[in-house]
Amino acid sequence: MNASLPALRLTLVRQPDRVAWSAFSLADWSLLGATAQAHGVAPLLCQALEAAGWPERVPSHLRRELWVAYHATAARNLFIYRELDRILACDALA
Repeated sequence: MNASLPALRLTLVRQPDRVAWSAFSLADWSLLGATAQAHGVAPLLCQALEAAGWPERVPSHLRRELWVAYHATAARNLFIYRELDRILACDALA
């Protein structure tokens, strides 16, 4: 079995120290990123890996990919919160 799915699970539940990061191949890292993207948890993976101090073997392209997903989600959430605030303000005037 590929190591990326168990690594994703352990990292998302804040147990990245239980992952044998040193055994990860470039293909494992790519699959980890693709799996996180496919399941919509790339921003959470970014946050969890950052909290863990980013294992030194995380490839730079994956770090960038995860940061882009994280910031895109933050921007989308900010837009939604602003729209909600606008809608609630209009409702309060009615």
